[in-house]
Amino acid sequence: MLLEFQDTELMRKNKGFTLIEIIVVIVIMAVLGVFGYRFLSTSMHTYSMMEKQKGLLDEAAMAMERISRELRDANSISSPTSGSTSSTLTFTKSHGSPEETSTYDITFQLFSGTLQRVGSTTVNLAEAVSVFTAERGTSEEITIFLTLQEGTGEQITLQSYICPKNLPYPDPEAPSGRNFGGCWEEDFQ
Repeated sequence: MLLEFQDTELMRKNKGFTLIEIIVVIVIMAVLGVFGYRFLSTSMHTYSMMEKQKGLLDEAAMAMERISRELRDANSISSPTSGSTSSTLTFTKSHGSPEETSTYDITFQLFSGTLQRVGSTTVNLAEAVSVFTAERGTSEEITIFLTLQEGTGEQITLQSYICPKNLPYPDPEAPSGRNFGGCWEEDFQ
């Protein structure tokens, strides 16, 4: 009886974990750690990829907005010709911008991966451009395709459909609702 009492007393004093319990806890913590690491790793990779794509999107959107605004003011389009596709967009504007005082002939072109606006001066609009095409249907509408691609594989493709507003009326006797016959001007403020 005394031996039983001592064993029970000893057990109460030595409260702790067995080796098996410690190993089970270590295994469970390792499994949870692997899942946690994979979750965080995937989240960080997604965040990094989205940041790169956001930069591409911002750059592409700015370039498309510039092309759209200037093309709406076109009174003649040299390239692409009606019913064709071209890697350059050349037109003459009706009105100049504050930095342009004499020449209104504008060309947007892809040069060594850089989208350039060539007018009275040459301005680089976007870097890392892999595709720039202008497609002109049988009417005067133009569709612009612009793809920017990073070396790491991220890419953004934008498409815009533009109707120039200052082209001459196809039939002066019956003006269309899309063009303003040279009377449209965007107000830059």
